[in-house]
Amino acid sequence: MKNLIAALLVIFFSINHNLSAWGQTGHRVVGHIAQQYLDPTVAKKVSKILDGRKLSMVANWCDHIKSFKEHEHTFWWHFINIKDGVKYHQAKHQKNGDIIEAIERFSKTLSNSKLDHSARQESLKWLVHLLGDIHQPLHAGHAKDQGGNLIKLKWFGKESNLHEVWDVGLIDYQNLSFTELSDSINFVSVKQVQDWQDSDVYDWLDEAMTYRSRVYDLKSKDLSYVYQAHNVEFVNHQLLKAGVRLAGVLNSLLK
Repeated sequence: MKNLIAALLVIFFSINHNLSAWGQTGHRVVGHIAQQYLDPTVAKKVSKILDGRKLSMVANWCDHIKSFKEHEHTFWWHFINIKDGVKYHQAKHQKNGDIIEAIERFSKTLSNSKLDHSARQESLKWLVHLLGDIHQPLHAGHAKDQGGNLIKLKWFGKESNLHEVWDVGLIDYQNLSFTELSDSINFVSVKQVQDWQDSDVYDWLDEAMTYRSRVYDLKSKDLSYVYQAHNVEFVNHQLLKAGVRLAGVLNSLLK
């Protein structure tokens, strides 16, 4: 009976949990910004690994493959459910992995020049995507509401949920292409770049968890201009930070 209940919970969770952190536009913004902070030598290696494609053009690959049965196990790699005040090494971990484990695993694969081309290419695609995911606070969310998916609300009059608002709503309401949005937010000092890159995946997780109170600060379940105005600059800041940190990771792994 316990096994049946667990299986049903996984099915329910899989159906309801949105894994497209930042949506199509947001992930491309992260990749586009990261491209601009790559060391020239690393940029050439990245281009070779991706067969000439830019980071922005592979940023959503991990979401595109979700519907294929052979990739069902990757569902767990996009997020981690963790309680307030708990550190990663104290948390109960899924046997299929989580976003922290996946980032570390793909980092090792990418840095190993002895591995075949396809393995390193897939690892790079995953890192581009997951560095975006970890900077969306609800991908380090609460299990009780499935990272905000169970919090039903309205976004400018349309049925939605809290996770979708943060994945897509706050970004798409700006009505900018990924290149326009990237150009409009990519202003950062050399010191800030260094500070952001002088961190690791555990820092990013702790940071994301501290932002959850902001996400859940709901005055009502009918969200529109006030919630957008309160959070849009923060969201853009997270996209910029994710892009800069992604470049830092790739520079470290490939230089």
